[in-house]
Amino acid sequence: MARLAVVGYASIDTIVVEGKPHRTIGGGAVYAALSAARYGSEVSLHVAVGEDFPTHWLRQLEALNIDTSSVERRSGGTRRALLHYGGREERIASTERDAAWWDRTRSLTPPLPRKGFDGYLLCPMPPETLAECLSRASGGLSVADTSEVFALDGASLKKALGRLDVFAPSLEEIRLLTGRHDDEEALQTLSHLVPILVAKRGRAGLTRFAKGERLDHTITPRTAIDPTGAGDATVGALTTALLADLSPGQQLRTAAQAGAEAVGAIGPGAFGWQIRQNSKEL
Repeated sequence: MARLAVVGYASIDTIVVEGKPHRTIGGGAVYAALSAARYGSEVSLHVAVGEDFPTHWLRQLEALNIDTSSVERRSGGTRRALLHYGGREERIASTERDAAWWDRTRSLTPPLPRKGFDGYLLCPMPPETLAECLSRASGGLSVADTSEVFALDGASLKKALGRLDVFAPSLEEIRLLTGRHDDEEALQTLSHLVPILVAKRGRAGLTRFAKGERLDHTITPRTAIDPTGAGDATVGALTTALLADLSPGQQLRTAAQAGAEAVGAIGPGAFGWQIRQNSKEL
């Protein structure tokens, strides 16, 4: 079993689906870690959390085969997100990246992983933090995701891309990074900057570019209960498939299967996470 460090930010989410709020849901790198563990990696989670991050969540992660010994608790609150979806699965509103959000991002910079893991999954983080993490990833497979807010700093992020083995952004993030509005042109542009590009195209599926070769994996659209975390889960399973040395086609099928699983429940419930509404236990 491959040893994988999942590095990033955990969050406490409120998810509103068709007007119904689901409060106090674990989010962020939690999805990627649970998915990677479900599909066969030995996962060590590297996140920093605030004083409000429930202790029973850490126990849940341990029960689901996630090593939490590298989770650090720091003063102040955990980053929070409000995710609001309508009846057609589109995100209506998300985290407001105000001064408080950026303050938490700086204060909760994830603990750097030690060297020696077989793989490093670097979840969305500021480009400078990504660069620091890559300095620890020497000798192991490095896979990174990003988010729209960090993709806005395209110049800084691009500097790190050549040091990655695999980059797995969404189509919207690719547009922001390349400044291209035509999807095919944006994909082609970014594919020249990284050894392997796996583009998450939502309901359209996944596209992989490696050494000039393109592979598309289409998916059968399904109704999502909650689309939150589907991209994170996709990348978690993709990384496990890469570490298992599966074929490119199998990698994409595994990643797509995890994404489809993720949307089938509220929060990370599809991966065994037990949701306790409004829990105040620490």
